[in-house]
Amino acid sequence: MKQEINYIGQADDKQLTAWKAKHGQVFVFEQIDAKDENTLHVTYVKKPNLTQIQRAINVAEDDMIKTGITLLNDCHLGGSEKVMENEELKLGVSSLMPGLFKKVTATLKEV
Repeated sequence: MKQEINYIGQADDKQLTAWKAKHGQVFVFEQIDAKDENTLHVTYVKKPNLTQIQRAINVAEDDMIKTGITLLNDCHLGGSEKVMENEELKLGVSSLMPGLFKKVTATLKEV
């Protein structure tokens, strides 16, 4: 028999609506606790803006871990406190942060 999942840090609809009104796009990360497969840690972040991306790159240069952690610290909205305190959980979320900012390709032509 499958056990029920225990969600830690899940925001209610009112909070999600408030975050979306203030920040636009809001994303959620869900992670299984390594010590308890029935516990799911939830973390909410806003989409990073260009200034936050630049700061992360300046702080971290060629270190993708530092880049991701800087973005997570700048964009974190709420959720399970354990994600921000536990290095393994934090690394899991921060490694995906750079992917939230999509670079759009442009072309240049002489007219």
